[in-house]
Amino acid sequence: GRVLVGLPPCLACLADKIDGEVSDFYLEAKARNLMPEVPACDEGVKAARTLAAAGIPFAASGIISRKRADDFCEAYMNGLQDRIDKDLDAGQAAMALHMPVGRIDAHLDPVLDERRKSAPIETISAAYRVLIGRVGVSTAKMIHRDLKRRLNSARWDLLAAHKAVKPFCVFTFEPASQDKK
Repeated sequence: GRVLVGLPPCLACLADKIDGEVSDFYLEAKARNLMPEVPACDEGVKAARTLAAAGIPFAASGIISRKRADDFCEAYMNGLQDRIDKDLDAGQAAMALHMPVGRIDAHLDPVLDERRKSAPIETISAAYRVLIGRVGVSTAKMIHRDLKRRLNSARWDLLAAHKAVKPFCVFTFEPASQDKK
């Protein structure tokens, strides 16, 4: 199986540092099942295309929206196309979309609960109550559905014909903080 490995947080806003650090780590580790984590920020998306084009597997870590997941899928597919255009093996690169489902709910539930309590009428309060504890899983389902739709496209079929590895989702349910008080 694949093993996701975190990077130092100081790299989060430096696209050129992200792909350099990931490349160095991947080449030095010599364990082809390792997937260094790339932060789910704009710089991470930029690095994703470079890493895919270099044939380096990675995990987009901290995906919390459909838009960001789509940004990473697009970058990954563009990087694969860059490899194919250079007559390189597209099968070396791989991408995981890592979504911390539990963290999403841990951050949103208090906000939703506060809005539920201050709702002017019961029907609005009930709507907020339904959302509590469910936003993360609902978002994960939509991201997975979006990914399946993308993988059923003519564009993916062209990449797959060159042995491209399908991106996949990793959903985790850890709480927002591991701090012990």
